[in-house]
Amino acid sequence: MLTYVINLDRQPERMARMARLLDGVSFERVSAVEGRTLNGLERRAGEVPRCPEELTRYELALGLSHRETWRRFLLEGPAFCCVLEDDVILSPDFPAFMKAEDWLPAGASIVKIEAFTRRRLLLGSQECGFMGRVLRPLLSSHLGTAGYIIGRDAAAMLLSQTEVLSRPIDHILFEDLLLEKQFKIYQLVPALCIQERMNGAPGLPPELQSTIQSKKRRLPRRQRALRELKRPFAALGNAMTFVFSGKIAAGRFRTVSYR
Repeated sequence: MLTYVINLDRQPERMARMARLLDGVSFERVSAVEGRTLNGLERRAGEVPRCPEELTRYELALGLSHRETWRRFLLEGPAFCCVLEDDVILSPDFPAFMKAEDWLPAGASIVKIEAFTRRRLLLGSQECGFMGRVLRPLLSSHLGTAGYIIGRDAAAMLLSQTEVLSRPIDHILFEDLLLEKQFKIYQLVPALCIQERMNGAPGLPPELQSTIQSKKRRLPRRQRALRELKRPFAALGNAMTFVFSGKIAAGRFRTVSYR
């Protein structure tokens, strides 16, 4: 399975770090789109965009970088590829998973191999396992695009449908597609990778400071308090969305760890 690493041209030290982590794994570098060169918002207040004008230039750059990765993949021969952003920590087991594809369930289109949140996610019943990890259908939103495996069918459809980006790329992949139920999307448990900033580290080394991710401005205290008051109602709304989509009855809430 070929691995693609998304990396900015001005961040060679991050690519050097990834090359060390991927020693023995076949990979190709994808030149990331530079957000500073794009038109768009510099920062936003935290609300999820619903139209192109609401995306920051960095969210747009990240989406375009993933689109270029899918385009490259579709020109190659493998049935699946792994997409990594260059600020991830990789499990020592990562190479073994990349050297085989027989652990992937039949009909799988996307497999998220990243742990992005410590909150409980709605996951279906175990379908298969490999090296002490299991694959479960992902039934609720689990954002982040730092590590996932994608098949040719999903890559082709996403490339066609994202010619105009109106949402952050992780919301498209791991929220919108789940509700559409067009593809089989799985979560690997425990995950094989996690972003350094999500791993509880007190500070990031310079080479891991995010440069293509969204920048958010700090809200005034009153607006932050209002946002916190709205948070449980937003979570309830998301849960009800999955109730009405028939997913709640199909799974259980579990925490996805990384090791």
